[in-house]
Amino acid sequence: MYKFLYLMCQISIHFLSSLTFHFPLRSLFSCLISTPMDPNAKSGVYFLAPEDSFNDLAFYLYKKNKIITRKRCLVRLLEEGGGIEKVVPKLEQEKKSGERKRQQLRVLIAGGGIGGLVLALAAKQRGYEVKVFEKDLRVVRGEGRHRGPIQLLSSALSVLEAIDENVAKQIMEAGCVTGNRTNGLADGLSGEWFTKFDLFTPASRKGLPITLVICRMTLQDILVNAVGSNILRNNSKVVNFIQEPRKVRVVLENGQHYDGDILVGADGIWSEVRSKLFGRQKANYSGFTCYSGLTNYVPPSIDTIGYKVFLGLNQYFVASDVGHGKMQWYAFHGEPPSSSHNLEGKKKRLKELFGKWCNEVTTLISETPEHMILQRDIYDRDLINTWGIGRVTLLGDAAHPMQPNLGQGGCMAIEDCYRLILELDKVAKHGNRESDVISALRSYENKRMPRVMIFHSVSRMASQVLVNYRPYIEVNLWPLSQDLNNMQIKHPCIHLASALLEFTFPQFVDWMIAGHGAHTLCLFLYLLLFPLLLLLRSFFFFLYGILLVAALKERKMSELLFDDLFKVLNLDPDGKKYDKVSRIVARSEKCDMHLLLDVNTEIYPLNKDEKFLMVLSPSLVLNTKDGPVSIQDKFEYIMHGRLYNIEHDGEPPKEGSKTELEVEVYASFGGLQMKLKGHASHCLKFAVDQKLFLLIRKVEA
Repeated sequence: MYKFLYLMCQISIHFLSSLTFHFPLRSLFSCLISTPMDPNAKSGVYFLAPEDSFNDLAFYLYKKNKIITRKRCLVRLLEEGGGIEKVVPKLEQEKKSGERKRQQLRVLIAGGGIGGLVLALAAKQRGYEVKVFEKDLRVVRGEGRHRGPIQLLSSALSVLEAIDENVAKQIMEAGCVTGNRTNGLADGLSGEWFTKFDLFTPASRKGLPITLVICRMTLQDILVNAVGSNILRNNSKVVNFIQEPRKVRVVLENGQHYDGDILVGADGIWSEVRSKLFGRQKANYSGFTCYSGLTNYVPPSIDTIGYKVFLGLNQYFVASDVGHGKMQWYAFHGEPPSSSHNLEGKKKRLKELFGKWCNEVTTLISETPEHMILQRDIYDRDLINTWGIGRVTLLGDAAHPMQPNLGQGGCMAIEDCYRLILELDKVAKHGNRESDVISALRSYENKRMPRVMIFHSVSRMASQVLVNYRPYIEVNLWPLSQDLNNMQIKHPCIHLASALLEFTFPQFVDWMIAGHGAHTLCLFLYLLLFPLLLLLRSFFFFLYGILLVAALKERKMSELLFDDLFKVLNLDPDGKKYDKVSRIVARSEKCDMHLLLDVNTEIYPLNKDEKFLMVLSPSLVLNTKDGPVSIQDKFEYIMHGRLYNIEHDGEPPKEGSKTELEVEVYASFGGLQMKLKGHASHCLKFAVDQKLFLLIRKVEA
């Protein structure tokens, strides 16, 4: 687990160093305290858009007689008394006046994905002449195969509102809001929360739309209808372009060509426009393949949990509600890339990888049809110092492809579109001069790079941090190290990492959603992470020494809490409530205990009159006269959960007591319930809030 924190700091240093190397500090800090002018308003009018890096309304409160606008809220700070006056009507008049002065720009867009369509919509709203060239709209839409939904953060939704309020309204009505529910990281084996994220408070405080997910095809349909078929040209692949002093010409695969004032490459990670600008560049394999699936199964916690990321070593699993009675999940596993993925066998492979994880994960996999499971390898590219040359620029994945760990690829493309259209508005107002067009494109790139760089670096960091999650101490120093590892000692750095995330992540989420709290985040990163790296390294080596000595000194192993042979008396006494999950009724032979237990019968079928050995243990390692022994391989079905209640009449018995008191022990294994009822003398080792493993192996009758 020490790698978890060490790697966080190491990658943070890497990304901070990249900030210093790629951008002068003066430019970076000017980004912290500056905000772009709204091109449609008079001097002194500021637009605090969410895509602008590190903006905070409080910074501008000292300005007098300035018009300040954030999203749909426009105010004027008055000289006398510091009051506030709404000036929406006046600003609308200024916008209309600015529209009459605009010169018509000719905008060519390569790519009809989310970024290309949003830019086309924004340009159309400005009255520009727009053409979008897409090689195959069916592939972008996901026709013929399932493509997962897209997450739209509050910042991206507010940008869509600024571009076209009617379109934004359609998107919000069609989407499934997840930002008002619990979201966060959890342990993959137990399903217990590691840390939670608050996406609702920052958005509601700023008056922004709440984060949602929406079907990619639905979003595509809304944008295509808004853009119009006269602008979108399907079956039109851009293969080349030619720059001239006053125009740029695109050449299509079918031989046709079109002229425009600018060309924007929005054609994804394998961008043809990018390759023509900077040459063929190799994409970086992330080290992970991604299995994705869509299922009609809805978990019982659907009303309270938006999305949940389950952590494990070298793999992690993401589950999200996508509305309409469906769940979308992504399973990431570290393995070499493959040139071809088998159409069948993915479900079996996933059960091998995640079969011993908590019930929430295994049930989602089991309930997903084979044909709804897709696999793709995850790639990104290194950041580059510029996204364009002359009259050509890039946006979205064509400019900055990033790993999907933060779910921000689409949001960054939408924010790119809005920043670009603001810069083009300045050109249109001043006559569309050649120098103005080129400088506007470079200005767009420079203003977007700092924010994009942070998301790109954090997404890379997240992929490494998530799969280095180790809840127990692991060392490999000498032969006795195996004894220490078998003890499954909870790593104290789990709590340290949780506290660190609890302190820093709200600041990052605040800035990610609404630009608030960025100053605190920036100062924390620059002033603390550099010395913290050295301190953490020393601390972890010291801590491991102490833990190693203490653990080897005690050598205390776990004992079984309960074990007995059971016979299945009945299945689903109240009727079957869930597919592939049955409630068995059984009675033990030695202790005469009554058992009710939920079992995933697709993974482990049990039938009436069958016998099985059941063990309840706090650990998978037992102490024997021959030393520590793992019991995991001796059983066929294992669940990990928590004992949450013990019910009894009268005073609880003490060890050695002959009382006839009966007790009922209740435990939950990722949603699967267990009730064990019997004589109290057999339940003396149980305690409320106890973590335990349930292990089952069938025996011959």
